[in-house]
Amino acid sequence: FGSRFLFSALQAVVAAMAEGKVSQQQVIEEVQKLDKERQALMNKIAELDQEMKEHNLVIEAVKDMEPGRRCFRMVGGVLVERTVAEVKPSVEANKGQIEQIVMKLREQLDEKSNTLNQLAEKYGLNKPQNAQQSQQDASKSSTGVLV
Repeated sequence: FGSRFLFSALQAVVAAMAEGKVSQQQVIEEVQKLDKERQALMNKIAELDQEMKEHNLVIEAVKDMEPGRRCFRMVGGVLVERTVAEVKPSVEANKGQIEQIVMKLREQLDEKSNTLNQLAEKYGLNKPQNAQQSQQDASKSSTGVLV
């Protein structure tokens, strides 16, 4: 839902710019906003990848254990005693859910990246990192300080 809304909002900005209703500065601001959202997605994906690795470690640790053996699991900040037979299926299910979420987030990331690239190509904008660097370089050169 969110990516469709964002894409339609972005299409509206692009259409308005084509008609001369939106300035280049507004398009640059939209590109910077998209880049921040893309960065947030990448951070969330990295966080969830780490959680998947932790789940894999747990699954690997309990795979050869007796089903009746006691183990402990953190549930909502509380350490709860369970058996391996109770914990293993729920950890595997959680890992599967995390994998699905990561796939959806990666799709959203790809959409945002493609949209950013299309805007950069269409309007001759620098990539967001290069734009920020060139703004910093311009502000440094305008200070008039020689080093």
